[in-house]
Amino acid sequence: AEALRRSASAIILVDYPGFNLRFAEMLEEADIPIVYLVSPQLWAWKYNRIHKIKKYVDLMLTLFPFEAEMYQREGVRSECIGHPLVSRIPRRLRKEEPLPDAPRGTRITVALMPGSRRSEVSRLLSPMLEAAHLIQSNFSGVRFLLPGADGRLSDMITTELSKYPELKVEYVPGRSLRTLEAADLVLIASGTATLEAAYFKKPMVLMYKVGWLNMFLITLVLRTRFIGIVNILAQRQVSVELLQTEVTPENIYQEAARILSERGYRENMIAEMEQVRKSLGHGNPSLHAARHIDSFLRNSV
Repeated sequence: AEALRRSASAIILVDYPGFNLRFAEMLEEADIPIVYLVSPQLWAWKYNRIHKIKKYVDLMLTLFPFEAEMYQREGVRSECIGHPLVSRIPRRLRKEEPLPDAPRGTRITVALMPGSRRSEVSRLLSPMLEAAHLIQSNFSGVRFLLPGADGRLSDMITTELSKYPELKVEYVPGRSLRTLEAADLVLIASGTATLEAAYFKKPMVLMYKVGWLNMFLITLVLRTRFIGIVNILAQRQVSVELLQTEVTPENIYQEAARILSERGYRENMIAEMEQVRKSLGHGNPSLHAARHIDSFLRNSV
């Protein structure tokens, strides 16, 4: 009603497809252009939403190039604005405290990133530490960094670390980007942090482990071959994905050792990460969005 009263030039819907697509349907008779900022993840699940989008959305703005291409194939006007982390990472990096100096003789730096949620840390940190022990036993001069995502998990993390007194892990909470910048290899939970690792072009071993019921439901609706966004963006396996029961110390170590030992394998992965990094875009996505919306409105008049 407010949009109609003010004779809005356009309505910009942001995320939250459950509500916003219904709202767009309600506005159909108003004949006001609809711009949707940040595409729903149709490529992962609920692709049938494409029908409402085709009918009610005039311009879709996406974070990733493959999303824009998907909409264009469906006849929906779409533009990619890039991912906001590209512009945020440099600012965040400047705010993080520097890491301690590396111990003398350090040849390899391995980041341990088991996630930011308690459930992730409880499932992934222990096998990561067991794998780290195997790495330490078979490679010399290894430095392990565990940035920790949240102060609330500090007790949980330090308790788990205390079970491995022989393992030289430096706990550096609040310095995830500094850790990624320094790392030669990242053992990481699937999630947004993998995009940050890709930004720094770091080889990674990707892990995903949830409760069996959640995994069952995910397999029912998931439309992609991959879980990790890095592989989804590349549309091929760039990083090995260890899922559910595959998340074992031995499996983690096997892939980590290959990355550390096989130069060609490692360099190819870094090159693939460079392509993923490029797909995240450049500059300020908000400015890109504003320019696309301005152009759309000018051409719609």
